[in-house]
Amino acid sequence: MCAFLRGFLSFSLLSTVLVVAGCGKSDTIVSSENTVPSGALSSASDLKKILTLIAESGEAGSALDGMSDTITKLDVADDKKQKLQGLYTQLEKARQPAAIKKIAGEMAAELP
Repeated sequence: MCAFLRGFLSFSLLSTVLVVAGCGKSDTIVSSENTVPSGALSSASDLKKILTLIAESGEAGSALDGMSDTITKLDVADDKKQKLQGLYTQLEKARQPAAIKKIAGEMAAELP
């Protein structure tokens, strides 16, 4: 019985140490620098910043929210707005990171 208790206690102690060690602070650092923010965009420079981040990451997601409205309200020539809207439509449909990067880069290049 004593050998059983010793084995059980050793197993319990080892299990507890492994569980507690697994619950510690992660060494992974999440940088907010490369995350794509979502929300209201109010200027061409805001839009360009977001598009640049999308072009770097290849992920658009919720960053596209409100982008069409922002393009419509931009203080740029109508032909440039139409081009941006066309590219925006392509960006919405794009699923591959390489395509997303390319389209977002083209859009960013159109902005001042």
